[in-house]
Amino acid sequence: MESYNPRRRAMSNYAPQKGAFDDMFRDEHMYHLIARGAPADLAELDSMIVSGKASIEETVNRPDRFGHTPLYIASQNGNLEVVKFLLGHKADPLMKSRFSGNEEEGNLSVAARWKHERVVEHLLENCDWTAKDLSRAKTEAGTTRIRRMVGRKLAQVKGSACCFCCIPDKKNKKDTKSG
Repeated sequence: MESYNPRRRAMSNYAPQKGAFDDMFRDEHMYHLIARGAPADLAELDSMIVSGKASIEETVNRPDRFGHTPLYIASQNGNLEVVKFLLGHKADPLMKSRFSGNEEEGNLSVAARWKHERVVEHLLENCDWTAKDLSRAKTEAGTTRIRRMVGRKLAQVKGSACCFCCIPDKKNKKDTKSG
């Protein structure tokens, strides 16, 4: 017969909380790996996302305690490989993250603001953006080159150029006329 141990009984009462804490620490570790963006972390991220209790789409779109989605964190830090990884696991590129209080910001805007050209280029090529998202990203772009890239995509979406820098190249005009 087992002897009475008050500590064991007290710990058994905390089993549900322990699971919640484990989930919280697991999520924090995942966000840390995403922010760090080291190539070696991608394998660990993959196993964490696939083995999670929630669906893959829910996991890659779940905001952290600050209201930032994993794709937002990777875009802000310029981690192109992590951005590709998350998009490959069905992260929603149009999902907004909390920014500066109650304001919201998109993944394209944060990458443009932090001057991550390769991330902006990848997001522009691989996602369907609204004119509103593109306009905001163009306004917040940290460099002229990014502003022009976003402006060209905005001109394609709107069907007309909004300014001189957004006029499509002549080569692109020939391609669109022949197709």
